[in-house]
Amino acid sequence: MTSYRLDTYDTRAGASAAAAACLSAMVGNDLRRAGQASLVVSGGSTPRKCLRQLSGVSMAWEQVQVSVTDERVVDPSHEESNERMVRASLMRCCAEQAQFVGLTSEGFTDLIKPFSAVLVGMGEDGHFASIFPDMDRLDAALDIDNSEPLMKVNTKASSLERVTMTLSLLVRRRQIVLLAYGAAKKAVLDDPKGLPVMALLEQQVAPVRVIWAP
Repeated sequence: MTSYRLDTYDTRAGASAAAAACLSAMVGNDLRRAGQASLVVSGGSTPRKCLRQLSGVSMAWEQVQVSVTDERVVDPSHEESNERMVRASLMRCCAEQAQFVGLTSEGFTDLIKPFSAVLVGMGEDGHFASIFPDMDRLDAALDIDNSEPLMKVNTKASSLERVTMTLSLLVRRRQIVLLAYGAAKKAVLDDPKGLPVMALLEQQVAPVRVIWAP
């Protein structure tokens, strides 16, 4: 049995708006409480609309650190760079002054923890971040007691080497939002047994809110 909260929406636009509202509330809470916040988001196509909506929220973005759950080992200008997507989709409009912190940058160790909010996506193979079913040391990547914050990833799903946050780092947050679309991904959510995402959904450290639309 999984223990996540599932919210379903009729449209992807509605799901994106709900995810953006959830993330902005959590980031805003930390800004009011501590004067600073951190937001970790996934790459890919699923979060783009959510991030664009989030970029229009007025708050003290200059006090917000933004990072990614995972990254391909490419130049930030590369078309498949998650950093490039996040800068284009989120760090504009109101959020232009946010500080991006790359996974391999010198400032990564200073990324504010616990994270104010984490947005992850999920593949039809049950991967999240870049924790793929066929990666080396999958058990370590999913071990919430693992002391490694990052792991290198090679997968048959991609010709590019990747770096991913481990689950032990991702759960250092106030809440995790998983945004997913389509019937195939709903089937994975309904029966994640044996897939990486099962570890995310069943861990008891961080609450997970799943937002899904057809």
